[in-house]
Amino acid sequence: MGSGTACAPVSRSTYDPNSGRGRPKQGRKAKREMEKARAMLSVGEEESERVAGLDVRPHRAGHAASFYEGFATRGLRVDCIRPGFVSCTFKVPPRLTDAGGNLSPGAIANLVDEVGAAVIHSEGHHMKLSVDMSISYMSPAKVDSLARSRCFHGKNDACLDFVYRSQRWQKQLKSTSNNRMGSI
Repeated sequence: MGSGTACAPVSRSTYDPNSGRGRPKQGRKAKREMEKARAMLSVGEEESERVAGLDVRPHRAGHAASFYEGFATRGLRVDCIRPGFVSCTFKVPPRLTDAGGNLSPGAIANLVDEVGAAVIHSEGHHMKLSVDMSISYMSPAKVDSLARSRCFHGKNDACLDFVYRSQRWQKQLKSTSNNRMGSI
């Protein structure tokens, strides 16, 4: 090594399933918990028959919204759409929140993806997939708070501005600048 300090060799234990060496030992408590989890996740005969009886048709891409798209975007209101621009309003529903009652990061990423695709479609282009999304999570959006998004399509990409409003935020924004409020 160039700095003159020696590195200690790293010991690597290899796991051989036939020898039994290297395998972590499980205590009785861990085994009981694993059996309890397995029992909770197992499906009974009645549940299995109910699922088997569902009439689920395969999704035809491009013909209608999938269950997933409908689940995520239900309640999204398009306020303005023109070539290269989409503006939407969205009241945060309980179905898209995490355990803390905040809009989940996965739901935000999905909304960014869906609204970004809409602005690209507004210009007559077709989008097959999202390649890169950069999302900054500034603060949590609570259930029933109002979220507004504006999306612009540039030369090669779409830029989405997703802002939510809480009562405290509205008061602060009104007192600081009316121009900023109008631009959101």
